[in-house]
Amino acid sequence: MDKSNVTVSDRQYRNDSMSVKAKRAYKREFEVLFSKRGVYKIEDPVLSTKDIFGVYSYSEKYEQESLIYVYPSYSRHKEIIAPYSKVMGEAIKNKYLYEDPFEFKGIRDYTGTEPMKKINWGASARTGSLKVNNYYDTTSRHAVIFLDIVNDQIWKRDDQLEECIRITRNYMETFIRNHIPVEIITNGIDGILNKPVVFEGGSDGAYVEKCLKKMAAIDINKQTERLTSYFTLNKAKNDELSILLSVDQSKAMIDAYREYLGCNEGEWICPISSKDGRNIQAGNIHVTYPEVGR
Repeated sequence: MDKSNVTVSDRQYRNDSMSVKAKRAYKREFEVLFSKRGVYKIEDPVLSTKDIFGVYSYSEKYEQESLIYVYPSYSRHKEIIAPYSKVMGEAIKNKYLYEDPFEFKGIRDYTGTEPMKKINWGASARTGSLKVNNYYDTTSRHAVIFLDIVNDQIWKRDDQLEECIRITRNYMETFIRNHIPVEIITNGIDGILNKPVVFEGGSDGAYVEKCLKKMAAIDINKQTERLTSYFTLNKAKNDELSILLSVDQSKAMIDAYREYLGCNEGEWICPISSKDGRNIQAGNIHVTYPEVGR
């Protein structure tokens, strides 16, 4: 489309009229501020017009569905800094020092110890000195974030569940930035598709975008299967960094998570209100209680 024939609105008025000329395109733009996470539909727009004298009216409905994804914001609770630092320190401490040939980092000077196959001959010719390819270190450790969307009346608190989702974003993006593969497992339900949300594993920027869309789609009011069933049927791997985001402090959840971890240690971040108790006691589970609504 020829952009010289496009008229763009000034974003000031949602309902205003305009004169339409032949062979021109008209583009309406609006700035919208969303107050909460979610997926919002724009369906079946209607175009209405009148003749030059304002006597006759014409309307046309267009079948269309567009989706706006509002991602969760970041958690700003200081309480999550300590467990976050511990988990990241654990990941770095256990990082095996070998290079991943698929994670190109840049080019550096040749030190004389590198094999010939690592020399970048093109860069060496351009600079006049030997250069070698440099790669990010890879790690044997990977992170698993468990996002529990519990929906019974005993433990369900909307603001606390939303905080779980926000903290999940904090951890997921930070792991990706540090080149640590991360997997998110949740019992949340996609409010648009009305089926369980499934996160694929990943470690790049495209994965972050996919995860944020799925986080936006989680409907905390949909019936879900308890996460305890997953813990009962599976066991943590030796190289796994486990982080549970859950407000469910029931004995069943504590026992199931502890059984899942086995000999491993795990983190449990449990957003609470000022009136909630702190019931989680298990030797291999490190618990953090960020307080919501202060």
